Amino acid sequence: MLIIALARRSLPLHLAAVWAWSPFVQLEAVNNAHVDLLGGALILTAGLLLTAGKPLRSGVAFGAAVATKLIPVIAAPALLFKRPVRFIAAALTTFVLLYVPYLAVAGAGVLGFLPGYLKEEGYSQRGGTRFGLAQLVSAGPWPQVLSAAALAAVALWVLRRTRPGNAWEQQTVMIGLTLLIVSPNYPWYALMLLPFIVLSRRWEYVAIILALDAIYMLPIKDPFTVPVHQAVLVLAASAVAAGVWRRRRRELQLAVLAGLESSTPDGGGCVSPG
Repeated sequence: MLIIALARRSLPLHLAAVWAWSPFVQLEAVNNAHVDLLGGALILTAGLLLTAGKPLRSGVAFGAAVATKLIPVIAAPALLFKRPVRFIAAALTTFVLLYVPYLAVAGAGVLGFLPGYLKEEGYSQRGGTRFGLAQLVSAGPWPQVLSAAALAAVALWVLRRTRPGNAWEQQTVMIGLTLLIVSPNYPWYALMLLPFIVLSRRWEYVAIILALDAIYMLPIKDPFTVPVHQAVLVLAASAVAAGVWRRRRRELQLAVLAGLESSTPDGGGCVSPG
């Protein structure tokens, strides 16, 4: 699918090797066999179908992604740029149908360990490294509040800006910034992110994957570990910000150059470097 998507954008096909030969993928998808691999593949399927003008089929693929593991739901804002009602209806229908057998057997037990997971992983308590960036500027219950506000702002930004021509870039922003803001303890969640880094060529987002790896490799054993985790998140955020700045600077330079070229009279020759 990466090769197909790269070919559609006239990008070098060998970029797919960033995924295929990645040590991160070999460790988390092959050696550790995390199901996030399937979730990421289905999100990519949904994106390919949507950019091809097939919102119903795209919704089915996305509903299957969320049914595989609930985390892929964070990709939704970048998939609502074409006939969102059809997309949402297909996704919800698929999700419900896939869960019916489990609901029939387990009843309320279909939720499994999800409530306990949120508490165990520190998403509903103070301290720890969840919402690590927000903890640098606030305390008490405010990190959760600030992080929720930041996530809502990112989702709205992506929802308003996503078009068929920039869908992969916006998906990188949506998934990448969500992982950065929430700062989960499990790097394999980023298996959803890497395919879109390849397609968008926003290589600075690899810093988020490395940050999650560092957090996982340095589990909390004493109070001194938390500042280390936060420092890693700050470095990742700085890398993303630097990438944005570099891209904006290049776009501005190209715009200025285009303006100079358009202002040159016909037959006037080249614009002087001075």
